[in-house]
Amino acid sequence: MYKFAVLYLLILIAVFFGPDFLGSAGNIILKLFLLAGVSYLLYDLWREQEKDTQHTADEQTSSAVLSANSPEQQDSSQTLFENDSIPFSRLLDEYPHYKECLQKQFALIRDFILPHNGYLIHLDANNRAYLLQKETKVDIQGPFDFSESQIFTLVEAKKQFLVENNLEPETNLLPFYRALDYRPASCLAFSTHLPSGDRLYWIFDAAGAEFFNDNDFSTLKRINDNTLQLLQTGMQNRILEKRLGQEQLNFDLAQKLNRAVSLEDGIELFTQFIVDKFEASKLTVALRTSDREAVIQKAIGIEDPLKEGYSFPLDEGLNGWVIMKNNSYLIDNIDKGEYFIPRFSRSEKTNYGLCSFLSTPISLAGEALGMVTLEDKKDNKYNDEDKNCLIRYCAILAQAVGRFQNATQGERNG
Repeated sequence: MYKFAVLYLLILIAVFFGPDFLGSAGNIILKLFLLAGVSYLLYDLWREQEKDTQHTADEQTSSAVLSANSPEQQDSSQTLFENDSIPFSRLLDEYPHYKECLQKQFALIRDFILPHNGYLIHLDANNRAYLLQKETKVDIQGPFDFSESQIFTLVEAKKQFLVENNLEPETNLLPFYRALDYRPASCLAFSTHLPSGDRLYWIFDAAGAEFFNDNDFSTLKRINDNTLQLLQTGMQNRILEKRLGQEQLNFDLAQKLNRAVSLEDGIELFTQFIVDKFEASKLTVALRTSDREAVIQKAIGIEDPLKEGYSFPLDEGLNGWVIMKNNSYLIDNIDKGEYFIPRFSRSEKTNYGLCSFLSTPISLAGEALGMVTLEDKKDNKYNDEDKNCLIRYCAILAQAVGRFQNATQGERNG
């Protein structure tokens, strides 16, 4: 504030003060000095303002990074159900009546257009083809190889219906009849796109040319739209059931931890809960004891020297980095790389055959209080859905850990 006062005073002197004894040249020199002083103060004030602006931007950037890496700082709708989709094949396996409905829709189309042969093919998000249904008048044995056929590409290019009413005898568009005398002369195909990225292809053929009629397309489109709506509703219901089940698990864990009488009791209850939900060769729970170290509170699974009470630095291994960086790690195989990565400290020489590694911080108010680590001897044991589940459970554990730590601190202060 004083700089503004000095600046104001210099401006007043420059405007109103001009002593006669200095003469014209002296007054010009004086005003030049005053102008230099005003210029310097203006520059100094501008520089301070730039520093404040940069400091504010750095704080905002730091907060943004913290929000991205800390589960409890994220929007709850994203944190709770990050992976809001299910594979279409899982819907058919868990709810067989949806597959029966597809078969009925297929039969309805077949009875309407009366083709020679018909096929319902499921192409998953990874472009793997599965035959869901077929009705043929010739004996056709699988498996069917679509690697040389362009039928899926042609259907997508047409957007609506692919119709070929004059097929060449040697066409490879339909890879069903290579070992047979039968050769289709007409083909009709269309697709159903599901929100999961899966696609259904309805493919029909006939022995005669000019067999399929454009006038049938409006009815076929209505059947296809109804099928899509049915499957979309089924998948949405499955997602809602999944959400409800996860909410119930979160509630169950919170209830268990609320009944805990001590920090040790809470960690024991949490460990039992995790064991029921995940398969793992090793489960480790550790809590931070300082800015540089953490101590294992619970360790179950394979026999190794890293047991309860083991203290490890935060800057030498995977588990310490989880706490130090307050970030989750999902590694399909910690032995896969060129260099050995210790799990706890540089003194380790082996990972005891463990490959899969999933670890999440016990994070509260932007600070990692510890970590929970799942490890397994099989590689690729865990996926993003497992990671998101563990993040949710650790967020609930963090509340319990914070409660017990605050109670302990209060007793010491009292």
